[in-house]
Amino acid sequence: MSQTIETGAIRVPGTEFDIQLNSVYQIVEKSDLRGAPEGYNKLGFTKVPSYEITTTVHAKFDNKRGIWDTGLDETSSVYNGMDSKEKNAILKELTSVIINPLLKYKPKDFLNPHPKPKGEVIRDKDYNGLENHAIVLGIDRFFDTSNPVDLFNLFTVIYKKDLCPKDQEMNPEYIQADFCVVNDAQKINTTEEKQYKKDKAVSKLISKWEKDKKKALEILKYCGVAASLDSSEQTVVAFFRKWLDDKSDRGGNNSEYFLDRVENFEDERGSNELYIYTQLQKMFDKKEVTVRNGEYFLNSKSLGNSLKIYAETASKDDELMAEIIGEK
Repeated sequence: MSQTIETGAIRVPGTEFDIQLNSVYQIVEKSDLRGAPEGYNKLGFTKVPSYEITTTVHAKFDNKRGIWDTGLDETSSVYNGMDSKEKNAILKELTSVIINPLLKYKPKDFLNPHPKPKGEVIRDKDYNGLENHAIVLGIDRFFDTSNPVDLFNLFTVIYKKDLCPKDQEMNPEYIQADFCVVNDAQKINTTEEKQYKKDKAVSKLISKWEKDKKKALEILKYCGVAASLDSSEQTVVAFFRKWLDDKSDRGGNNSEYFLDRVENFEDERGSNELYIYTQLQKMFDKKEVTVRNGEYFLNSKSLGNSLKIYAETASKDDELMAEIIGEK
């Protein structure tokens, strides 16, 4: 009996990821922040900011050899040096589970590892090889592995490491991936975790609002939530919950971002950072701080392209901090 029949899953060669067959996978945000500069991490971006909603990827191409490296035939680099018996067993499984079902929907030469030569006139107007096969990735998109094309697409993006298994997001091998993927069972756990963090964030806000309304308001404004000292707690919490649910802001990671900022602003350095940012924002509202070509200026002094990043930097530098505090 084959391993696939026994487990109901197929291993992506060169990874530790098993694709569950007849299952649904969903693309979710990737919370690994190590790819971003420290200042961007504090802003809640996963990498240097990119506002692309989706990422379009293709099958892996080996430029050195000039062939498609799909992981589905013996020319693929993942099989180099592998015992022939083990390699043949893997390829037999992949042929049965992925290739044969896929070719019922795709042309017979769809997986040909050799691309069309550059400049060759393609006379078949319906030609649809790997050159023309694009996979679009984006939060909340799905792969239904009972669908041969979806199964191939999921296999391809994991093999190429353009998509990261959720439990591998700290693995540097997936550093190029913009998103993670989870199956049905993991999605349930992820949803529960997200709800817990949202509830915790609301609890933190209410506690802070009752103890120090002024500082709570400064944190909210730092995060981009509109409120005033005259607002009722109920109104503030309602706006806050709406912000927590906003997936367009930081990819839906607002609860984690808020909890991180609250903790950061507790000590003296963090409190200075929040104070400096608040003062800079007030100066900006009064037009004392201006912005030109995406860069902020206080008089003729450049503050960079983010007041938050400058506030963080100034909070660690007594001279810079004195400049801002002195402008109060």
